[in-house]
Amino acid sequence: MRLATDSAPDGCPASIADIRFVFNKALPTPEGRVVLKALPARLKQGSAVQVRGYTDDQGSGRLNRSLAAKRAAYVARWLNKHGIRVSSQSAHGLCCYLSPESSRQARQINRRVEIEF
Repeated sequence: MRLATDSAPDGCPASIADIRFVFNKALPTPEGRVVLKALPARLKQGSAVQVRGYTDDQGSGRLNRSLAAKRAAYVARWLNKHGIRVSSQSAHGLCCYLSPESSRQARQINRRVEIEF
């Protein structure tokens, strides 16, 4: 669970939050829900943010892009419902891994939505 970061993988923007997701689903993990629920208090009402969905290294590129888009859309809807404006959302399937390893733990870290403002 990450609420803020000063660095990101090469070519990827830094984020203010990582919301982790369940394997092969557009549902946040319990830890991811904690991060999501903390965001409205950290951001001003009406703040504009960018939402980016990511996946792990399993599955096809097509499947991962679709899943990343669903994850980003889930978070964007939730933020809009709580008064935070989403200025853009994007999906990044097989790229920008926080952990380049293929372990179970590394894959969990890579299944995320990042929020930047």
